[in-house]
Amino acid sequence: MRKTHDAALKAKVALEAMKGDKTIAQLSGQFAVHPNQISKWKKELMERLPEIFNSDQGSQFTSFDFTGRLQKEGVQISMDGRGRAYDNIYVERLWRTVKYEEVYLHDYQSVREAREQLGNYFRFYNEERFHSSLGCRPPAEVYFGRRNN
Repeated sequence: MRKTHDAALKAKVALEAMKGDKTIAQLSGQFAVHPNQISKWKKELMERLPEIFNSDQGSQFTSFDFTGRLQKEGVQISMDGRGRAYDNIYVERLWRTVKYEEVYLHDYQSVREAREQLGNYFRFYNEERFHSSLGCRPPAEVYFGRRNN
């Protein structure tokens, strides 16, 4: 009799496989799933990743030319409310900084290496990097009264 797996398990295993922290064989043992099945779920996940497009309601994202093309490809469209673009300004600014000060400067060889390097960068960003908007102090000093050097 064939074993059936629910969608939650499939998603969890596929995401773990994409992370690259463990081999397919290790995941197979951990989740009691055949390695071929894990490879199949990982491939399916990769094929389905741009299925939902989220944006603000800027004119470039609400034009019929743009939304029609997404709909033609079967992509679901999710839009933030009008004026909500400003909600993300701090996060957008953070990611711009991360990209220019870390990501674009390195050629990560694996997901594990990228995760490790980004972890190091965020520790630096929060505990050592001076922020002009915080009186040239790092966030950890401002918010927690501590500074690691």
